[in-house]
Amino acid sequence: MMKIDIIVWKASLICSLTLVAAMGVLTGCDSSIEGSLPPRDQLHYPVGLTFHPDGQYFYVVNSNFDARYRPNAGGSVSVIDANTLEIRDAHSPYLPSFGSNIVLNDDATRAYVTARAQNSVVAFNVASDGSALYCNDSQGQATSNPAACIINPALEKNASATVPDDPFDLAVFSVDRPEVGTVDVVNLAHLAGTQVSSIALPGRDLSGANIQSAPLLRGASAITQRPGTRDLYVAGRRTNQIAIYQPYINDLGKVEALLARGSFALNNEAEMIDARAIVFEDDGQRFYVLSRNPNALYIVDVVPADPATGAGRAHRIVGSIPLRSQPGGMALHTTPQGQRLAYITSAQDRSIQVLDLESRTILDEILLSAEPYDIVIEPRISGCATAEQRCRAFVTLFSDTPKSDQKCSDAGGGCGSVAVIDINPLHRDTELPELSRYHSVIKKIY
Repeated sequence: MMKIDIIVWKASLICSLTLVAAMGVLTGCDSSIEGSLPPRDQLHYPVGLTFHPDGQYFYVVNSNFDARYRPNAGGSVSVIDANTLEIRDAHSPYLPSFGSNIVLNDDATRAYVTARAQNSVVAFNVASDGSALYCNDSQGQATSNPAACIINPALEKNASATVPDDPFDLAVFSVDRPEVGTVDVVNLAHLAGTQVSSIALPGRDLSGANIQSAPLLRGASAITQRPGTRDLYVAGRRTNQIAIYQPYINDLGKVEALLARGSFALNNEAEMIDARAIVFEDDGQRFYVLSRNPNALYIVDVVPADPATGAGRAHRIVGSIPLRSQPGGMALHTTPQGQRLAYITSAQDRSIQVLDLESRTILDEILLSAEPYDIVIEPRISGCATAEQRCRAFVTLFSDTPKSDQKCSDAGGGCGSVAVIDINPLHRDTELPELSRYHSVIKKIY
């Protein structure tokens, strides 16, 4: 039996307030936001992105990396139509500056975003069809002002602890509790210091927000939930460890403790592996870790601690694959022929490497015009079974500009793009590869 250590335990009261809820869409700039605001009809140093599960819309975090706009509303989250590839600017909310990543909850009713300005964690409402993100103001009206969606003030009002410095990556799951209904649990990796955190929202209501934090590992940069469990796997930039923990949520929807669930070294030859991403297979039995020291993809299996009885849990590193310089984002994809591929961004080489995970070889390299940051593959609504079906990857290019001789400072307020890449193997032209749509950029969104 694995030993479980309680690494934090703290009791505090939960204040329960009632917020007026209203559905709607954003009609424009909220007049209560003062100062210079970013244009919402273009991207501005885009970073994390994710899809609505219906596949009709996706969301891109704009970071305001150059601090051109107001700190507490200088970023935005662009809502983009996956059919027209147009930004729905009137339905895209502002965001505190230096946004990082975005994750939807289980039923896609909330979009949670980390923003490093003021250590903000933001909970946007999601329209039922995914076509808009918004907050509700004090009158219950939909607004683009992020102030009403920031979780931090509710934590202070509830006499809970504050969010530790530099919230970066996040993982979200939901639990049901008889006293309060569904509880969203937002789990955070913090780049600064040694902390991880878990925030619980009883009834998915910001008014009851509460948090617990604990030291786990240095420079936490990636966090993900193991499928089928509530275990959270965390990797960092200033450590060689993978650490696992689980938040304990009581019947009132409060995070009472963070339970340590073990750790292991990914590479004993490097003190700091500079980890960038952790991605699990759907069955939770294998996961992958991207690192920059060395530039590699580690393959790790989750196995029984006692093979004879199948009891317990252990981790076995089964291989590693050398990569191009500065890997950052990763997405898994299975072709109609059953081939399991990994698409991995490489910032320094401005490319995406395509790996066959069975043979552990690099099959292809997709060249890009600027440094890629993150990558997602659209939900398989139709799949890639025929040449007529849509199958695409979407990649944020952090500092891309429409013209090669243009700089971000000359781009009229916008900077960066989303590259749309065709990944349907039936679009491969074997006779004239230079004319092939397969593994090429077919569109850019600025």
